[in-house]
Amino acid sequence: MVEIICCLDMSHFSGKNQGMLKELKKRNLIGMARVGRDTLDRASGVNGYSVGSVLINRCLQLEVPVFLDAKIFEIGSQAVQIAQALLDQHEGIRMLTVVGHELGEDTLRRIKLICQKKGVIVVATTSLTDTNNSRTMSIAKKAGVCGLQMVVCAGEEIELVRPLGAVVPGVRPAWATWVRNDDQRRTATPEAVVKAKYVVVGRPINESPNPIETAERLHSELRPVRAVPSATA
Repeated sequence: MVEIICCLDMSHFSGKNQGMLKELKKRNLIGMARVGRDTLDRASGVNGYSVGSVLINRCLQLEVPVFLDAKIFEIGSQAVQIAQALLDQHEGIRMLTVVGHELGEDTLRRIKLICQKKGVIVVATTSLTDTNNSRTMSIAKKAGVCGLQMVVCAGEEIELVRPLGAVVPGVRPAWATWVRNDDQRRTATPEAVVKAKYVVVGRPINESPNPIETAERLHSELRPVRAVPSATA
């Protein structure tokens, strides 16, 4: 079964939306909340913490695990230090992203070891704006060699990254007509990503007039269609 990760920004974190997030998790409609790298660099005005730190802490207060899309790309030991600092600062992170084509194999292995000790899954990102399939396959191969289990990829690339699990952002059901000003370059319908391990969903849930109902419908559409056995004579 595909697990939904709800994409968050500070604009989605009013008191009402915090209640929504808690209810989504309580009903097992989402597994995690995604917090992005951009939020880690923005000051929140709350005791000197970044927006990302505030989001992570609030998610953990709501007992919602975090998919920290940090996209670590720094060179060598610096990347390892950043990964270590993020995990030391925040308990409850379940998944952490690194930029697959930027980091060397030794760095990936070192980050994997740090995360493994904390029970965190390392996810390698590919370029969601690049339609070069051979590059995606190359990143997935390197990630697998280094012991990683997951890759962020577009919906049409799920088969290319196997046997690694796919984390697919940009899921856009055709019926989510309330989504406006969509800047996602490569999108996919729920039916097209039923073989993914995780999907990241933001606007269709966050901007929905009824987020719970939307998440329930998404949840049902992400179930693989099982073949009906033919009748025997």
